[in-house]
Amino acid sequence: MQPLQVRVTSLAKLPALLDALTRAGYLAVQARRDVIEIHRTPSSADAREDLKVFLRIWKTMNPDAPAEVL
Repeated sequence: MQPLQVRVTSLAKLPALLDALTRAGYLAVQARRDVIEIHRTPSSADAREDLKVFLRIWKTMNPDAPAEVL
């Protein structure tokens, strides 16, 4: 599986998003200043869709720090 990428709009919240992803079972690393790469997801059945759902929940809890799957 090629890593999924997430663009983060709030660099100040990037560490918190990395932490949240890790606690949820994702293997996530900061790839660039504003990009997180996801190398493993809790469920590989539809990893991209699962990640989108996770980010919608993240945005609800962190409206000042939206992130999007690239």
